[in-house]
Amino acid sequence: MDAPRVEMTQAEYARHRGVSRQAIGKFAAAGKVVIVGGKVDVVASDRLLGETRERVNLRDDEPDTPAAAAAPAESGRLTAAKTATEVYRARLAQLQYEEKTRKLISAEAAAKEWGRELSKIVGDTETFLYTTLARAVAERFGLDWKAVSVACREAYRQHRAAVAQEAQAELAQLPGASPAEPEDAG
Repeated sequence: MDAPRVEMTQAEYARHRGVSRQAIGKFAAAGKVVIVGGKVDVVASDRLLGETRERVNLRDDEPDTPAAAAAPAESGRLTAAKTATEVYRARLAQLQYEEKTRKLISAEAAAKEWGRELSKIVGDTETFLYTTLARAVAERFGLDWKAVSVACREAYRQHRAAVAQEAQAELAQLPGASPAEPEDAG
């Protein structure tokens, strides 16, 4: 049994496809749009251009068959599900591309790298405080640099311990967070 033919003018079909009238003319010249009696055969043309008949039915809100008329909501859910699947696949492909081109790294790798960098920064800061700054202060005020270094080290450890406690308290306030055991600040 042949399906009823749905026909539109080229201008109507251009609006239906979301393209210009000239684009439809080019498609017709290339054999990608079926023209019958001066009008576009929508079903045949959509198939050639890559759309299914169900999508045409949903857009026109004119069911071609009694079965399609009985279940328009089901067809709509199917189209929405297919669209969601294709969007997911496109996003997944984009993520895979970005990962292969090294524009994207895993959260675990980023956390490890950030941890390494932060450790270097903390280590460099501690070295500066305990040696360079301690010596400069000692020379400036005529003090024993080792005693100044010990005083700086103790003050810094106390500061780190206080900051760690504050961070633990803030984490405990977050919903669903289970605070970790506090680390030794020294």
